[in-house]
Amino acid sequence: MKRSRWAAALLALLVSVLLGQVAVSAPASADGYSNCIPIWRNGRIVDCVPIPILVETWCPTCPPDYALDFREYTVLPETLKIQYVTALNRGLRSLDQAALTTNPAARQQLRAEALNSFTSAAQTLGRNTTVSVAQVGYIDRYAGVLRPASIPWLSAAGVDIADGLTALQKANGGGLPDPWRDLAVAEFDEAYGELKHQVVIGP
Repeated sequence: MKRSRWAAALLALLVSVLLGQVAVSAPASADGYSNCIPIWRNGRIVDCVPIPILVETWCPTCPPDYALDFREYTVLPETLKIQYVTALNRGLRSLDQAALTTNPAARQQLRAEALNSFTSAAQTLGRNTTVSVAQVGYIDRYAGVLRPASIPWLSAAGVDIADGLTALQKANGGGLPDPWRDLAVAEFDEAYGELKHQVVIGP
């Protein structure tokens, strides 16, 4: 009897360890995000940073994460890549929070924070580095690769994000009205809608 209880306890421990490993192996899905931006090193994906927008169609048993892969020209050091992606995601998180709040003052403040974060991302890129969508698809975390796929809404969101960053790179950088900044806001709003609802918005 003691031996059977010991075996049962060992089995329970093994199950709990395996469940813990599964949770660690798919951090984006565990958080409820289904989109991420990969970070590459020596031709392999070493991380895929979750885009912090809770999508309407997310579910715990959904397929692997969608990956939105940007390329920078000129090529950035990995530290600067992570820095601008972090600022970009911080802006998208603020847009998501702004869309969810019912307080007009809080919404205005969150949208201002989003623009500041997007501006920070553009400043990290500098005026001579352009961003474009290299590919979209499914992230394979175990192989460290991206499996390309046709995902029109994700491609459209990536193009809008890249266009928004380009517009902010051309903006005056001050508090004065600027058509480039207004264009950037519109681009990021459109990208947010595409990521949130997984549909193509606009032409």
